[in-house]
Amino acid sequence: MAVVEAAFVTPIFFILIFGILEVGLAMNDYLALSSTVRAGSRAASASGNDPKSDLYVILGMSRESAAINRNQIKDIVIYRSDTFGEDLPAACFNSDEDEAVSVTGQCNVYSQAHFELAEIQVAEETAARAEDRPVDPSKITFGCGVGAPDRFWCPTDRKVTLSAPGPEYVGVWMRIDHPAVTGAGSMTFTDSSVIRLEPRSE
Repeated sequence: MAVVEAAFVTPIFFILIFGILEVGLAMNDYLALSSTVRAGSRAASASGNDPKSDLYVILGMSRESAAINRNQIKDIVIYRSDTFGEDLPAACFNSDEDEAVSVTGQCNVYSQAHFELAEIQVAEETAARAEDRPVDPSKITFGCGVGAPDRFWCPTDRKVTLSAPGPEYVGVWMRIDHPAVTGAGSMTFTDSSVIRLEPRSE
């Protein structure tokens, strides 16, 4: 009798355990995602229209996203917003291709590969200053130059003056995949954070 009861109860018990594990890991990834986009928006606000603003944003997000496997990161978008809480503009996402797209004057798109490129650029610029030598251009990715990923909505074009209507809003959007531990496919999480650029002049 006990064996029969165990045969019925054991599968249910393991389903419950795996369910709790799945939900817990999914929640962990979502909270890490949420923390990462907020760190990015804060960095964007603080750096304003600095030519290297997006570099600092991506670098900050790289450090904040340590809890997320980089292979899970699909898209990162830094976009111009009209108000708090505005989600990623439709123009910045091609739903047919399921990918974020850069749009002139509107948004810059990045991938997890840009985390490493940002770290390389900062390390090179730091070393060049310390050694009093020119920067190796092959290690420079950001800066609105030809082929730079931040050239579409260059940080220097962002309005940070107090004069009406005031500083612009900047948003940071990110998408990650969460693979199921049970092997039953994956879930996609997205989150965004919009903040106003810190004013730098009248």
